[in-house]
Amino acid sequence: MPYRIFYHHKVNEKDLPAIDKTIRKRIFRAIEIRLMTEPEKYGDPLRKPLQGN
Repeated sequence: MPYRIFYHHKVNEKDLPAIDKTIRKRIFRAIEIRLMTEPEKYGDPLRKPLQGN
């Protein structure tokens, strides 16, 4: 089963622009590799208004 990753709209607002572009890419790549291969191990279920999506 292929998985898709959706980032919350606030992910890029404040903290990430302050991080070096190369480091930022490495962070996103690490998140995506882990969550797309083993989401049960690395991810948490969605909560409150996002639950079930």
